[in-house]
Amino acid sequence: MKAVILAAGKGTRLQPLTLDTPKPLISVGGTTIIGWTLKQLSNFKHAINEVILVVGHQKEKIVKWIKNNDLDLSITTLVQEQQLGTAHALLLAKKLLQGEKFLFIYGDILLNSNDWKNFLEQATKTRETEMNLLGVREVEHPERYGVVNTTGDGMVTKIVEKPSRPRSNLISAGMMLLDDTIFQGENALQPSSRGELELPDLINHQLQQGHPYKVVTFKGWWLDVGYPWNLIEANELILQESIPASGNIDPRAKIDENVHIEGPVHVGPNAHIRSGSYIIGPVFIDEGTNIGPNCFIRPTTYIGKHCRIGNAVEIKNSIILNHTNVGHLSYVGDSYIGSNCNFGAGTKVANLRLDSGPVNMIIKGRKMSSGRKKLGIFMGSNVKTGINASLMPGIKLGPNSAIGAHALILKDVPPDTLVYIKPDEEMLSASWPVTKKYE
Repeated sequence: MKAVILAAGKGTRLQPLTLDTPKPLISVGGTTIIGWTLKQLSNFKHAINEVILVVGHQKEKIVKWIKNNDLDLSITTLVQEQQLGTAHALLLAKKLLQGEKFLFIYGDILLNSNDWKNFLEQATKTRETEMNLLGVREVEHPERYGVVNTTGDGMVTKIVEKPSRPRSNLISAGMMLLDDTIFQGENALQPSSRGELELPDLINHQLQQGHPYKVVTFKGWWLDVGYPWNLIEANELILQESIPASGNIDPRAKIDENVHIEGPVHVGPNAHIRSGSYIIGPVFIDEGTNIGPNCFIRPTTYIGKHCRIGNAVEIKNSIILNHTNVGHLSYVGDSYIGSNCNFGAGTKVANLRLDSGPVNMIIKGRKMSSGRKKLGIFMGSNVKTGINASLMPGIKLGPNSAIGAHALILKDVPPDTLVYIKPDEEMLSASWPVTKKYE
């Protein structure tokens, strides 16, 4: 079989992280969003002979990433110059999919390995029959998704996009087994209310023609990565699943005396964990990173390649990307920190509101609740903070921005912006600071 993966979107709700990184290459759990999907497909490479990757936004970076990673898969890229919808993306691959069944996967869906395995096994068994498969999932708010109506025996009757009164909690979960009769509905396609050509319309056309679809229910963890806080969830889930219980410490890593390592912890080659550091897994410390002394690295933390985590730093449930330095006496919790960032000493990330309510974020100009009681910051690449900077919950800092010493950041900082405390005239005068003899 071939597999078609959609990876062309701009990921505007994930800005500022996606301003300089395409959404498929956003890091989670020691891999990327698209990397996790390709890893699952590579486990079934005996059944998957080619991956067709539909790219668009920042496509050159995705193509470069594919070339630089040994994925053990045959990958063909197609370019969706204008993102005109999921059906439009599939139609680009029409000539490559004639006469066979194929997998179709939304590139921003993350799924646990067991459900991946179950779906691919059922797809392999079903490929010689007329039956198609639709991966489904029960969710609390089905009105946000395409709701799947079914008969009692799990046969699909219709997909209803974002209904105000859903008939069930069952939604289309972003993975399906299709055949080339899906293209017969092309001429009947009409733009949706969003102005896009939608894949559910093609499937509904097939259903009206009597083409059978059966549901495959996902029972483990499943994530639609649409908002910044979903990245924190994804990091938690992938680290919990992917690091073996016994841990994985590379023999080339250096672990000083008086280092405590507890639970599943991955330490990459040439990493150095200095004396007095305390690490509780699941934690992934990548190649060449230097930690300590006296650091506390708490569960579900990923620290990228060639980072420096200084003396007495505490990091909890966070993603810290390559070549970032976190200066001594700093705290980072429930946060996403981009590459090539530098935290001045004593920089603190707040991850809890005083009233303990869910942390809000501004997404595309609108205040939204993350639903999370604890949530820190989302920082783009090449950001610097001065000493003792304080960053409040749910704040986003654009790439190439800088925060001055002692600044308290209460709202989002745009890219390429310097925020600092401006001294008043008295502070700038020769008579300041005021001094007198101590008695």
